[in-house]
Amino acid sequence: MLLNWYIAGVLSETGVVGSNVGTEYTLDKNYRPSRLLLRFKTAPAADGEPLTVDINEKKFGYTERESIFPNEKPSIASEEAEFKGWSDKVLQKSSVISLDIDQVSPTTPGKDLTVQLDLEEV
Repeated sequence: MLLNWYIAGVLSETGVVGSNVGTEYTLDKNYRPSRLLLRFKTAPAADGEPLTVDINEKKFGYTERESIFPNEKPSIASEEAEFKGWSDKVLQKSSVISLDIDQVSPTTPGKDLTVQLDLEEV
């Protein structure tokens, strides 16, 4: 299963920094994250701060959201970045999965961001 978020425009101008950006997805089964891909159509300049994202799970019946990343949140300072093998966490059926944009470079942001989370059924 693939979950995709697309955020059009220059990120520092879109006002997307914050919690719960874009679509929320409700899982139909139990899944384990297998890969995360971050891609810009226009990459941020190399001298700026990286874009940092977080993906959260809100389990059915709970109000708190919890990051799916056990340690460091993924960031991207170029056109594309791929992350694999960061977690054995099982995302529960009926959980809501959402995207946060935690940091955007104020001076040299990227443009047109795609975030793709690949999930394997457990």
